[in-house]
Amino acid sequence: MSFNANDYGRSIAAPGLVDPDQPYSTESRCMADSKLTEGGFAVFAKKGEDVQAFSAKPAEDGYFLGVAQRIITRDEYPAGTPVTVVTTGVIWVTAGADVQSGESVGIDASGNFVPYDGESTGAASLTEVKGGTFKTSASSGQYVRVMLK
Repeated sequence: MSFNANDYGRSIAAPGLVDPDQPYSTESRCMADSKLTEGGFAVFAKKGEDVQAFSAKPAEDGYFLGVAQRIITRDEYPAGTPVTVVTTGVIWVTAGADVQSGESVGIDASGNFVPYDGESTGAASLTEVKGGTFKTSASSGQYVRVMLK
């Protein structure tokens, strides 16, 4: 389990931790596939399916649902286990590329959080996080805050 100090002084950063000073919403789902991480990963759903969650976007009718909330008692999410998905609010994730505060958020084919402008090369292979905004700047591999609306 890895936590890093951040510029805010009084809090820590780790993928999947929500900002306790901001309101947020969650929903519970059941993992349809496995994800060997502690939280902070992109969670997808499939149209017409209201129970299952996926760590990889389903090829047919898949869409971004939210980010897996970090649960201290869980360091991986095997298929069939419950996952708490943050659907709105501010949450820490790992930047999959260099990002700037204020940029829109996208998810690449590997599930990384990257900038999304809808026009750049490769944008067709990205999943847009509608209303998602990077709230801090970071280099690839560093923790960054994302606002989900």
